[in-house]
Amino acid sequence: MRNLFHEHFKQSPDDLKVMWKSCLFSFDANVLLNLYRYSSETRQIYFDILKNINSKIFITYHAAKEYFENRIEVIIQQDKAYRDTVSKINDLKSAFQNKRQHPFLSEGILTEFENVTERAVADLNSKQAEILKRITDDEIQIMIAELFNEKIPTWELQEKAEEIRRTGEERYKKRTPPGYKDAKKEQSADDKDDLRKYGDLIVWLQLMDHCKKENKDLVFVTDDKKEDWWQIIQGKTIGPRPELLKEFRSVTGQKIHLYTPDKFAELSFSKDRKSLNAEVVSEIREISVSAASQRQENQEHLFPTSDIENDPRIMAKYNRRLRKKVERGHYLKRQLQILNESKNSITDYDMILEKLNADIATNNNKIQFLVEKLEGDLSEGVKNQLLIDLDENDENI
Repeated sequence: MRNLFHEHFKQSPDDLKVMWKSCLFSFDANVLLNLYRYSSETRQIYFDILKNINSKIFITYHAAKEYFENRIEVIIQQDKAYRDTVSKINDLKSAFQNKRQHPFLSEGILTEFENVTERAVADLNSKQAEILKRITDDEIQIMIAELFNEKIPTWELQEKAEEIRRTGEERYKKRTPPGYKDAKKEQSADDKDDLRKYGDLIVWLQLMDHCKKENKDLVFVTDDKKEDWWQIIQGKTIGPRPELLKEFRSVTGQKIHLYTPDKFAELSFSKDRKSLNAEVVSEIREISVSAASQRQENQEHLFPTSDIENDPRIMAKYNRRLRKKVERGHYLKRQLQILNESKNSITDYDMILEKLNADIATNNNKIQFLVEKLEGDLSEGVKNQLLIDLDENDENI
């Protein structure tokens, strides 16, 4: 029975121990991006873990591509987190500085409070400057590049594009994991080779392709929490989807096991009969929750949609394709704002500014194209809101 339905049986600790000795290890893009979110101490611990298994690690071409595409966005998110925290501290400080209205603090406590907040703000501003510097001088990127140098298997994606699109459509209709949770992602209107909604599927196919060639089992570490990777029953994650375990064995003849970043770190330490600090594990888990929340927030609408959602015909036309362009516009605006506020501390400022302005102009043209294309079908309210967004973007060029 176990041989016929191996995907439904949990591997024993002894089996996993044997597997870890000879298997390959691969990491999703979200795991690499989380390195930017960790404290410096936790990040170094994670890098040390990767260095210990350096001879057995690799990342897929598509995971590396997604890492580079999202790196700057994550840096800007971290920068914003520091800026928001400083703003909140300053607001709290201002609330106590008015001596003519409540709340009141005694002079001694107020002085002590101001000294503490000033030191905190100075420390946060220093760390924020370090984060922003990574846009053009990124020590984390260099360490990742060194770790995975010559460890990205080649995979001719464009030669397989049509096959992936056809296979993906068939799998998504049947809700075959992974990737079907991204089925609603729209292809770019101006890029027929855009395969973004098949990203998870592409990673999966590349993992199987490489392990089949190498004849090796695989440990895959991902921070993706969606049900097309994990078996989730009544809100509880049971383990990897059995369909994935079955397909991997069927295609490659090898075994695969999936881990979250925190579980992988814990097990890596336990293999050496060490115990990972509970605070480090807690931080990794908290970052995973926060990152998942951020990804969800990025997918939410940037302006009210009640008028759209009340009309199924408009909803069908007013799809994610258009929203993505508007989101891109807001993202570029944030980059430009941060760049201008920190121009004196960023090298190659003029070059980055020129590229940002070019990207904004290109994005505006894409929005204009889509607005004109759908002009006859969009309601006036929606169309006007899109044009307002377009005008706001134009002001930044």
